[in-house]
Amino acid sequence: MFISFLIYPIGVHANGTSFLEDSSSPSGHVLPMEEGIVRINKEKIMIDIANDSSRGFFDMDNPPLVANIQVIYEIVNETKEMMDVPIAFPQPGDSYQWNITLDGENVPLSGKVKMDTSDLTGGNLHKEWVHPRTNENYVFSGYDALSKVSLESKTFNIQLKAKESHELQINYEAGLGIDETRSLHPVYRLDYLLYPASYWSDFKDLSIQVKVLPKSFVHTNLSLKQNDKDTYVAEFTELPKENLVLFISPSSGVVIDLFHSRGTALFFLVLWTIMFLITHWKVLPKMKNKILRQGISLALLFLSLFIGYDILSHKLLGYPFTTFQFIVFIGYVILLCFVWVLSSRKRGGGD
Repeated sequence: MFISFLIYPIGVHANGTSFLEDSSSPSGHVLPMEEGIVRINKEKIMIDIANDSSRGFFDMDNPPLVANIQVIYEIVNETKEMMDVPIAFPQPGDSYQWNITLDGENVPLSGKVKMDTSDLTGGNLHKEWVHPRTNENYVFSGYDALSKVSLESKTFNIQLKAKESHELQINYEAGLGIDETRSLHPVYRLDYLLYPASYWSDFKDLSIQVKVLPKSFVHTNLSLKQNDKDTYVAEFTELPKENLVLFISPSSGVVIDLFHSRGTALFFLVLWTIMFLITHWKVLPKMKNKILRQGISLALLFLSLFIGYDILSHKLLGYPFTTFQFIVFIGYVILLCFVWVLSSRKRGGGD
């Protein structure tokens, strides 16, 4: 009864599922802060989605994802004079490891500025979320950065020589929004604002490449094609009408990846535990071959421990009971080992 209470807590938000942690924290295209005659001949966006390397092995939590973003621009100053161009780059969420270069020379960040959200998005907001495992559209009811009146942008200055082409490269690491309430598997979201490119005098040839974790479920609002099993690409000769929105649900574990709802996964774990008990108390004692009996018993023990860790290392209990999962797992291990030892003694008095 105690374990059942932990597995199916009463009175918690969203039927026992985890709380809404965060929403979209958009990244964006470089935006000229002053009018000028500067065009972008080419842009290449490369987004590499990875696990946060700071996670520990016993951190029983859904893996936080980060986006390693690299953007390369070919920028041309169309005037006959050198231009000092102040630039803003929208990134209101958590971001790290900024590195900006112009033709290989480092460019320091100069500060931050708040800009109207409508000026950065063009008023074309992708408010709905999509679960990439089911392609289900739904409304996120938690905090959403894109609903704010203004967004924070990083600022820096570059000098462009007259009638010359320059390579501007921006590298940084950004956090993703996450929704853990919809199903057993979290949905991660990344918004990349393409609309600010419309403020340049001209824009051509956009290339997008997104690399995700192996076996991830992916949904994008733009027509990205799967280049290989983990990479999605697209080529545009002009600026898309929508900003890029990426939804990801990573593959997690082995057994747990077979389920979509928490209730189904927990029911399977309880059923498997009951089958383990019945097998050791009713089935194995009837087997006459001692070596085979011991082998099956040991194999079932290790398999059950693996299944238990695979399932209970995810957010199954939900807020505010998530921290109890480690205690439940320890109790599960003690129960299986206790039954295994007792049943071994019972079978033949000294197996």
